[in-house]
Amino acid sequence: MKFTLKQVLVIAVIVFMVAVGFTLVLSSHKAKASDTTGKTISRVLVQEGDSLWSIASKYYTDEYDSVNSLIDEIETSNHIKSELTVGQYIVVPHY
Repeated sequence: MKFTLKQVLVIAVIVFMVAVGFTLVLSSHKAKASDTTGKTISRVLVQEGDSLWSIASKYYTDEYDSVNSLIDEIETSNHIKSELTVGQYIVVPHY
């Protein structure tokens, strides 16, 4: 059976689209799995002398790029920017 150039191009485009679709589905699934695997939230009571750095340092693990990236996540989760008050509770998302 002979295929025309148009038929070959249509088949190639279909194969390409299926491959791209599978790649997107797999990468999306991987991203979702890595975002939720083993992550938990702790409620922390801010004590005298605590800072975002000291709290983040206690909960830091290699899943984060740096302590600063965990600090950013704590700030976002608590709608705060750097300032803590003794007696305040904050949530600390961590692995």
